[in-house]
Formats: sequence, C-alpha cells, structure tokens
Amino acid sequence: MSANDHTQLWIFGKMKQLLIHTVLILAILLVVPTANSGVLPFDLTGFLDVSYGSIKFDSRDQETYKQQYSVNWSKTYFRNLRLRSNYFYSKYDVLQNSDNTAWKEEQRPTVGLTWSNKHFNLGSTASYKQDKSNSAILETNREDFSIYFKSLSEKYPKLTLRYYWDHIYNEELAAARNTKENKFQAELHESYKRSLFNYSFTRRKNNNQTNNVRTVQYQHSFQFRNTSHFKDSKLMLSTNYSFVHSAQTDTRPVAGSDFIFIPFSEALYKETASVLLDTLQRNPSLNDGNSENPAQPLINVGGTVINQNLGIDFGYPEDISAIYLYVDRFSDNTKDFHVYISSDNYNWSSYYTGPDVEFNEGYNRYEIVFPSVKTRYIKVVTSGISNFDPVLVTEIRALAEEQVDVDTKYNSSSHQLNVGSRYRLTDKFQSSLNVSFQHQSGRANDADRDNIYYALSSQYTQSEVVNHNFLWTQSYQLFNGAALDISSYTASYLLLLTPIQRLEFSFATNYQKDFIDYDENSNNLSFLLNTKGTPLTNLNFSGEVSYSKYNQFLGDDQFDTWNRRLTLDGKITRTLSMILGWSHRSTDTRSLDTTTTQTQYRASIRYRMTRTIFMRGSIQLNKNRTKYISEEFQLGWNPSTKLSLSGQVQSQDDDEMFKTTKYNAQANYKLRGSTNIFASYFINDLTEAGGEKTTSVRVGIRSSL
Repeated sequence: MSANDHTQLWIFGKMKQLLIHTVLILAILLVVPTANSGVLPFDLTGFLDVSYGSIKFDSRDQETYKQQYSVNWSKTYFRNLRLRSNYFYSKYDVLQNSDNTAWKEEQRPTVGLTWSNKHFNLGSTASYKQDKSNSAILETNREDFSIYFKSLSEKYPKLTLRYYWDHIYNEELAAARNTKENKFQAELHESYKRSLFNYSFTRRKNNNQTNNVRTVQYQHSFQFRNTSHFKDSKLMLSTNYSFVHSAQTDTRPVAGSDFIFIPFSEALYKETASVLLDTLQRNPSLNDGNSENPAQPLINVGGTVINQNLGIDFGYPEDISAIYLYVDRFSDNTKDFHVYISSDNYNWSSYYTGPDVEFNEGYNRYEIVFPSVKTRYIKVVTSGISNFDPVLVTEIRALAEEQVDVDTKYNSSSHQLNVGSRYRLTDKFQSSLNVSFQHQSGRANDADRDNIYYALSSQYTQSEVVNHNFLWTQSYQLFNGAALDISSYTASYLLLLTPIQRLEFSFATNYQKDFIDYDENSNNLSFLLNTKGTPLTNLNFSGEVSYSKYNQFLGDDQFDTWNRRLTLDGKITRTLSMILGWSHRSTDTRSLDTTTTQTQYRASIRYRMTRTIFMRGSIQLNKNRTKYISEEFQLGWNPSTKLSLSGQVQSQDDDEMFKTTKYNAQANYKLRGSTNIFASYFINDLTEAGGEKTTSVRVGIRSSL
C-alpha cells in the first residue's frame, strides 16, 4: 500500500469516527436542554471538543485528530442523598510523514455519593483512569477511592475525617510505574469568641513497587489565633501560634546512593529574558502537591517557548542535585534547560549550561540532573524547541543525591509565634508593631535555624492633601553555627500628596543593609518620585524617576541605577484609543567602570471602525546592545451574532540574533447555545531563529452542554 493510500485510509477512518461522534453529540444536544429544563428527573451536563488539523513542517508533514467528551449526571434522592457520575474521554492521533502514526487515549469514569443533613456530611468518590498509547511505556491505569466525614454541629468542635487510596500501574510494562498510596487525615476545628483552635493529623503510606521503596509519613499540625480590642477599639492585639511536626521513614532493599526529594520554602516563576538580573515571583501552585493539573498562571514549556524561569527558594543554603518538572502531558527530550543560582533572588549566575535532561514517560516529568551545588536560590531556564505544544507545568520538585541506609528517617518541626499590635492615637495617627519568631529543625543540620522579625510602622494623615508613612524592619536568620547567620534591616519613608482631585504625587526613599555572619554584605539606598493624574476627561498620564545606589562588599559589586518612565493613556475619539509609553534605564557599574543603558518605546492603538469591525495593534522597541522590535496587529469582524472572524500577525526581530513571524486567522460560527464550529489557519516562521517554518490548518466543533 502506498503512503498516499495509507494517508487516505487514515483520514477516512478519522472522519468516520468524527461522523459517529457528531451524531452522538447532536443527540445529547437535543436531550440536555430537556434535562436541564426540569422535564427529566436528573441533571445532565457535559462538553465536547472535536477537531482535525494538518501541519506542514520544512522536513515533514503531520496530521492530527483530537476529540474530547465529558458527560456529567447527578440526581438527588430522599432530599439528603445525592448520586453523581462523570465520564471523560479524550483521544489524540498524530500521523507523520504519511506512515508513522502515534496516538494517546484517556478515559476516566467517576462515581460519587453524598449524604447531607444538618448534623454532618458523608461522601465517597471512586474513579478509574486509563491512559493508552502506541507506546507501552505510556500506558497507565489509575484507580482511586476516597471517603470523607464532616460534622456540622455548632455545639461541638467540628471534626473532619478523610481517607484516600490510590493505585497507579502499567499492565504492559510494570517497570515503568507501579505505585500504591493511602492517606488518612483527621482535623479538629473550634472557635470560641475571638479565638480559633485547629489540630490536624495525617498519615501517608506510599509503596513504589518499581524500585521497592516504601515511604511512611506522619504529620501533626496545631494552630491558635486570637484577636482582642481594647480602649474602645483604639488598641488591637493579635496572637498567632503554629506548630508542625513531620516524620518520614523510607525503606529500601539495599543501602546506596539515591536521589531524595527534599523540601523547600517557596516555588518561584517568571517569564523573562533577563536571566542574570531579575527577581522571580512566588507561585504556590507550583508546590501544592498536585502534579496532575497545570499550575496557574499557565506555564508552557513546549514548542518554541523559551525564557521560562522556574525556581526554588529553600530559605537557607541547601545541597541540590536535580530538579523535576512535572507536566500535564507527554513530551520529548528536545527541550534544553540551563541552571542558575543566586543568594538574593536578583543577582543570578550561570551554574551549569548542559545538565542531563531526560523526559520520564511513566511520570510525565522532565528530570534535570546536574553536579551537586549548595545554594539558597536555584532556577532552570528553558531554551530549544520541543515537538509538542503546549506542554504545561504542573509541579516542581527538588532532589539531592545522598547515601542512604536500608531504613532512612527524616524529621522536621517548626514553631512560629507572631504577635501584632495596632494603636490609633488619634484619627490622624496610628502605629503598629509586629514581632515574629520561628524555630525550624529539618532533615539537614543547616535547616536548624531561628528566624526573628520586627516591624514598626506609622501612618500620619496630616490633611486631605498630605499623608506620611514610616516603616522600619529588622530580621535575623540564625543557623546556630551550622551555617553563616544572615541579618538585615530596612528603613523607608513614603510621602503622598494630592493637591487636586485629579493629580497625585508620591515620594519614597528606602535604605537597606544586609549582613552575613555580622559582616556587612551589601547596602542599598534608593529614591523614587512618582506622579499620575487625569488632566482631561479621557487622558491619563503617569511618570516616574528613581535612583538606586547598591554596594555589595563581599562580591565587590557596586552600581548606580537610574530609571525613568512616562506613560500616556487616552481616548482620542469615541472609537479610537491609544497608549504611549517610554522608559529608560542606565546602570553604572563602578567596580568595572562600565555603563549599560536600556531604552524602551511602546505604543498600542485600538480602533473600532464600525459596530462589527475592530482593529488593534501594538509595537515595542527595546534598545540595549541590540535593537529588539516586537509587533502585534489584530483585525476582528463580527458580520452577525453567530459568525466571528479574526486575523493576527506577530513578529519579533532582534537585529543581531533572530527574527520570528506568526500569522493566525480564525473563524467561529455559533450553532446554538454554547455550541460552536471553528476553523483556524496558522503560520509560524522560525527559519531566521534556527528553527523551521510550520503551516497548520485546524477545523472542529466545541460545545459546553
């Protein structure tokens, strides 16, 4: 059979499936409105997403067929008993070069039962998830069961009990994955007047039959909070105490070297090309224990997406040998990652540019391994091109390579006490004082530390025009001789002026000193002047000038930085609006006697030509050592309430490095309700950036029922 015949048969088979599923969905479309209107004695909802696509690369052709369905059913019996069920089905087929077929299929039925009354809630859920593909390594089955109880009585402390059992395995290839886990959790909650008490206990047992490692973990947690008011509420006192203790035992067949998951304080993330000088932001969803659902905001590490900075803050210097990035779907080994380390989450240095990167198909994760390093902050930055897009990050984990015994035990505990007060001396003046003490002990000696923090702030409203704010903080991280102690203090002042209703000025100054083992490590003095206003009804402006003088003595880094920024935002006519922006940054590195500058110009426009046609565009020019231009233009047309058309062009041009261009056209037609037929045409030209040119067409139907 020729390649062309094979392609025709493949397409014919997919179109046949599409026809069958479309008939099924149309039947559901007719039934669901009837169910939701109350004619049927149950609730029925769902969604569908079916599409076919054709992609042409420079070196190969690819055709894809995607289908997703979900049906949800629920019914209430005897007023208190509610049954529910869900069935989800997804399949993704890929045909490359007319004869190489790859596919992945997922189906997940779920049933649940809830019994509710005024005294308690009792519920249970069971589900089965099956993933199949053309590769035996990717075939996994997941069975899970959970049951919970929650008391609702106001007379007694509220009790919550949960039990969860989970089994993930590969029937065809047991070495790929076979893990069993069960978890029990009990929580007691009580509030009395202005006080709150909470205690929880968790026991988790995991049996990894792939490597014969068994883990048993216990955790106790206690929290107490109280808030009191005195002197006609002029004085407020708050107290918060928490205690957490964890104990874990790992059992292995033999002793030896192994990668061990290690805890950390915060997960960090930012999409930025300034990999050496930039601050990553906290992202709790990257460290919430959920490796199934994508983190928020969505972090795509697939396709041509680069400069995704994913990091970890341990809270203290820690040894680390690997980072695991869990993703929501299958990917490949073509993506590259570079490793950077830092002591302050701003000044980053390249540590390792060629780590070993392996995509583990059994766990859907990138395993990034590098020589062990001791650092507080570490991050990996994406580069290169992946054949899969999108690939969304769900979780980040840290690992250390250690010599472990047959039975290895880890213990960690934390005591934290926060005491705060706020006193309103007059209607114009109030002050607050906050003191925090935390003692932590962990799996490593360096984790045994005391954190002490003080903060004193005052707010003075001199008049309706003038406001003053003062802040002083001091913090200590004491490692009791196991590591160098860290301390810092900050003093800041903020002045707010509002001379007229539409005009505001602010002036701020900040001074910070950091010490390592009581030797001054760095200091930073900064000033900022900001103004914003609305001189005309449809015109807004803002401007800012700031200066920072930074000295790092142990690293011999001294630099002065000036920042200037101006933004205009206005509505020129009823149908035309525009935003103009300019910023300039100059940095004098005194230790190297060098000066670097970066200037940015931004402009965006939005124009509604008619009631149904609109245009918008933006252009951004960055001038550093090179010129970088980013442009985006979009045209939209809604000829009717059911039909919408749009087109978009995006380009990025670095005059010495690369140039990329993207074209996108979309059409969407509304059949009824939330059911839509869509079509898209997409061109992505990466030939001048070391990649290739791709052209894709996709058509399909999408609906929420």
